[in-house]
Amino acid sequence: MIRTRFSDTLPVHSPENSRLSHRAIGATSEFISHNIIDPLTEIGLNGLQRLAKDRPAPVRDEGNGPTSHEVMDPGTLETVIKALDEEFGEGNVVSAVIFGSTTRAANKANSDYDFTVITKDLPIDIYERDAACPRIKRRLRELGIRELCAFNLYTPEEFTKADDQNVWLIETMKAGYKVVHDTDDYLTNILGAQSNGVSRVGNKFAWKGVEFVQPSRFESTIQNHLEVADLIEESASDLAGYHRSEALRIGLIAKLHEHGESTSRGSIFALAQRLNFEYGEDLDLSMYEDIDFQHEMIEKRAHYGYDAIEQHMMSAALLEEEGRPLDALFHVSMALRNRYLQALHEQGDYIIDGEITQLFLREFGGSLPPELTSSLYEHSFKVEQLLGRSGFLSFDLDKNGLPYYEDPTSSNFDYSTQLAIMRKLLIDLGETLDKKGNGIKSDSAKVSITVNAGNSQDELQATIYSLRNLIVPNGTAKVTIARPNGDLPNFELEKLSDYQILLEAGTIVPPLWLINILSGFNSMEVASTTTSSGAYPHPNIRSIFENYTLPADASKCPRAICVRSSALQKVHRDQALSSLSASELATLNIDLISADYTTRLIDSTSTYTASKTKMPRSIRPNAVKDAITYLTTDVLDNLGEARSVLNNRDVLRYIATALKRHVVKTSTAGMKK
Repeated sequence: MIRTRFSDTLPVHSPENSRLSHRAIGATSEFISHNIIDPLTEIGLNGLQRLAKDRPAPVRDEGNGPTSHEVMDPGTLETVIKALDEEFGEGNVVSAVIFGSTTRAANKANSDYDFTVITKDLPIDIYERDAACPRIKRRLRELGIRELCAFNLYTPEEFTKADDQNVWLIETMKAGYKVVHDTDDYLTNILGAQSNGVSRVGNKFAWKGVEFVQPSRFESTIQNHLEVADLIEESASDLAGYHRSEALRIGLIAKLHEHGESTSRGSIFALAQRLNFEYGEDLDLSMYEDIDFQHEMIEKRAHYGYDAIEQHMMSAALLEEEGRPLDALFHVSMALRNRYLQALHEQGDYIIDGEITQLFLREFGGSLPPELTSSLYEHSFKVEQLLGRSGFLSFDLDKNGLPYYEDPTSSNFDYSTQLAIMRKLLIDLGETLDKKGNGIKSDSAKVSITVNAGNSQDELQATIYSLRNLIVPNGTAKVTIARPNGDLPNFELEKLSDYQILLEAGTIVPPLWLINILSGFNSMEVASTTTSSGAYPHPNIRSIFENYTLPADASKCPRAICVRSSALQKVHRDQALSSLSASELATLNIDLISADYTTRLIDSTSTYTASKTKMPRSIRPNAVKDAITYLTTDVLDNLGEARSVLNNRDVLRYIATALKRHVVKTSTAGMKK
């Protein structure tokens, strides 16, 4: 396999590379304040310590090989195979296999079943081939199948050539699979064989010796992200930051590939750690920590937020004007996805990525106008498929068994027309949902979050401001501050809450945290979920629990625990979660398992620990509140205190920014000099 030193062409790890070093690299928190949706969140973010960890991030086992357990209900599986035969013709489907999280029992609520289907006589034209998947999904819904299914389609010739070349795609399937239909053991033989020269990197979702991504593809994808970021910076700076962070993350993956390791997973900081500890790179981990934290706390908020739709649409308009219809299509598709997410979350269907469109159409398709439902099936899936092969990875194969990429410079696809169709779909869907009540129905789970105040005001403030920035439907969660009574909080939670969450003060939760932790309840048998926690910004090794269970050792209790209220009642614990002692909390797991419940660690999201030191820039929520009060009140009750507050330049700078952005909407007629 020919390898080119990626760092010779694009040194993405270098702080001096201004093209990749966006506003957070080497910066203080001052730079963060210009690019957040809710300016008040700045206060909490500024109180976080950027600490470099001295150990690689722990990673749970990703599974390996075929699974023996039943992955899908036999009746459902029979219906899926029948639908495949109807689509491709009786006798044409050679083999089918399910792979991914469902085969490793690592699935969340609304995780999809990933199918690889080997079938004869597939269309050569990629867009004609794309049309088959939405038809199959719609047919399954019409047949009453609720399971979400995704399909990768290949001919036997394509898949055999990919296997002969040790293409990375084949190895990802071997990490956990269940063959459900096989003619002459075609897939069983391929997936069951050890590829020559290929080895798994520990228990990680990474391999050595595979055909992965060419350096030129890495470079073009990174360059595209950076160019898009430059074009949308003035109108949507957080989305621009998202693109720059993705460019940086892909660059780190390329650097790992230079060392012979092929992977598609990992946060910016985790990838940088791995390069340092496993391959002797000398990356500035403090810099990558800062970028990673901003990516999780700010840029993902801008990318996934219900209120980010306008920013996505503005970005799409700018990119279309610049002659980049495929990039514009990405942002329109993200805007439509966020509309789906809002409606789904409002009724308690918790999902962030995966088969979002399919879940939305399953839940709402019958309530929408038939022509709108049909159009969403035809166009929303189509755009997702072509965007799926527009990045550095592609699960589509060409006739030679190599990854097939979307190339707007050579494709005859009409991106501009598709862009106009997607815009209209977003408008029509928004109007329909608004008429029906902005979500059609609202029975989402209610959550009580109790924050154990502890003894540090700074840590408590950091927790509160991170909670204010959660992406969650209105009315889903109620937050209460519990003041400590001795070593324990002393507060009774709402008895009507479906879920109870206990947070320690100083726990910083990312915007997607609550949706992620609720998605861990994938069945009524799951009683509780926890998230990885530890010193900012990456999980501490002590919080990784074996077998997804809470530890019996009280000293290893996580900083964030979510428990189903009905499970607490079943094990005869009528008191609120926050009223349990440390020993009772530690042994709760034993009681739950004895009652035939399971507990899970949801490791796709983490909680961060705030610094135990003072905020570096001395901005306090009360200082800002008081300063605004003093500036807008005719009478100053305490002139000395006012002088002290107004002499804080950080506070004044913050207020000036807020006023400029029309955050403080109040008369300034009485402002004092």
